[in-house]
This record gives sequence, structure tokens and C-alpha cells, in this order.
Amino acid sequence: MALAVLPLLAVLLSVLAVRSELDEAARATLVSLLSNQWPLLVLVGLVASGLAAALAWKFGERYGPAALHMADDVELVLGGQHGRAIQPSGAPEVVELASRVNRLIVAFDAARRDAELRAEQARATVERERNQLAALVTEMPQGVLACNREGRVLSLIHI
Repeated sequence: MALAVLPLLAVLLSVLAVRSELDEAARATLVSLLSNQWPLLVLVGLVASGLAAALAWKFGERYGPAALHMADDVELVLGGQHGRAIQPSGAPEVVELASRVNRLIVAFDAARRDAELRAEQARATVERERNQLAALVTEMPQGVLACNREGRVLSLIHI
């Protein structure tokens, strides 16, 4: 891709040569050199553009399908298919990336399971405390009035 800008570079150098503070002899030498070699510079630019296009095509063939497949698998995991591993395929770099993403998925699933376990334990604790409170209230000979900080009645239990 960098070689594809050679014609543009030649034009830029020509403009600089004409507009720069070079002395007349140096400016004339540079302008004549660039004006005599422009077909070669254009040819080099075209060859470089073709080479850049071929490299981009090869890069796309090597990495494109595997990366898109991996992106689809990651989207499924994000959508809720927990425990799903990404199938590594393609270039070695993409396989290594898939392996690392799989390790990340395992860590994420472990953290999710831990959070679910803690939430279930908290629900069980709240349920146990609610039952204890209900048992305590039923044993009381008086009624119970529950209010919030503003004094609004939240619950009233008559005995």
C-alpha cells in the first residue's frame, strides 16, 4: 500500500521543487529528473498498487472467514449460550485468538455461576429470615405496625 503512493509522492516532490527555496540549479535538476522519470514512477505505482491488492486479497482469504466465524460464535455466547466454546480454525494467529477467547469464556461462565450461587444463597437467607420473622410475629400477643422513615405505614398485623 505504501508503494502505491509513489506517483503522488512524485507529484508532491515536483510541487515542492518548484515552490521550495532550492537554488535554481538544484530546482531545475529535480524538475528535469522527475519530468523524465514520470512514466517509470507511474509504472512502479501501478505495480505497487497491484501488489497491495494481491496482499489484501490473500490476507482476506487467510483471516477473513475464520475471523467472521469466530465473531458469530462470540455473538452466540453473548446471546446466552453459556459454556459454548469457539471452534478454532484458520490461520495459527486466529486459532490462538480463539483459544484465548475460550479461556475468557470459561472465566466468564465461572464468574456467572458464582454470582448465581451467591444470589441463590441470598434468596435462601432472606426466605429463612422472613419465616423466622413470621414465626416471631405470630407468637407476639400484640399487633405489629411497620413504618418507613417518613412515618408511612407499610404493614399492619392485627392479632
